[in-house]
Amino acid sequence: MPTQMLDANMHPIPGAFALGTNQVLSSSAAAANSSAVGSSTTLVRLVTTTAVHFTTGRAAAVKASGFIDFSGQPSPNDTITINGVVFTFKASGATGNEVDIGVDLAATLTATAAVLNASVNGSVSVATYSAVTGRLKVLHDTAGAAGNAFTLAKSGTNMTVTGSTLSGGADAAVATTSDPILPVDGEILLPITPGHRVSVIRVTADGKVSVTELK
Repeated sequence: MPTQMLDANMHPIPGAFALGTNQVLSSSAAAANSSAVGSSTTLVRLVTTTAVHFTTGRAAAVKASGFIDFSGQPSPNDTITINGVVFTFKASGATGNEVDIGVDLAATLTATAAVLNASVNGSVSVATYSAVTGRLKVLHDTAGAAGNAFTLAKSGTNMTVTGSTLSGGADAAVATTSDPILPVDGEILLPITPGHRVSVIRVTADGKVSVTELK
């Protein structure tokens, strides 16, 4: 919470608060003022000692993703390693962490996605798998940068991973105005009813200033 500013006699200045350096004021930012406003006072001030930037929006978190590209059918006993768990391609009779090679690449990729999505291994089940043309897509279920640690690997000449880990995952981020709404030593003057008490001065995420007045 911003610090109450004092005058030369160390008395609180009604409505004047010192704000920290480049403090971002969002909908949760509020300054309480318990000093009653005198009968001759009709304005209350919110004073800035440094520049103030307002929140303008929040970018949503992004899920990490990656691909295993297939230039042709895998050979029997080729493997893909999904977040440390090995899955093996078989000519037929696949069980457990094995995948039957299909009649064509599309069938093989569909079968691979099905086996991975059915896995109860916690290292594997945190992502969703889908077959696209010539590729197996891996999409982390939880948005955020942590998904970038999910690993991919392969053995076999007809497969390539787009990276040793998933990529593109990003945490939610708050965007702020590039230029300060209030410069250093800026102020907002707010009219109030004489004799009332200013209880809260709040700056919302869209830059609106509101004042709650109580007797």
